[in-house]
Amino acid sequence: MIGAIIGKREVRAAFDAFNKRDLSSFLSHWREDATFIYPGNLSISGRIEGKKAIEEFTKKYLERFPEWKVTLKNIFVKNI
Repeated sequence: MIGAIIGKREVRAAFDAFNKRDLSSFLSHWREDATFIYPGNLSISGRIEGKKAIEEFTKKYLERFPEWKVTLKNIFVKNI
């Protein structure tokens, strides 16, 4: 249970940094073997694997959508 609380706190901190366009701080919350899944059927949707790939994706995303903000509604944690 404590792992889920810590994990959720990390996710919130990461996306707070994203909303401030602080890429360095955003990436500090990701492991080297992390996987990010952008849901939907959009051109940017899909599975992004590895911290470096997440960094590249995020840079392109912020260039394409400079005013976009993320609002987290739910964070689900499994296999702590």
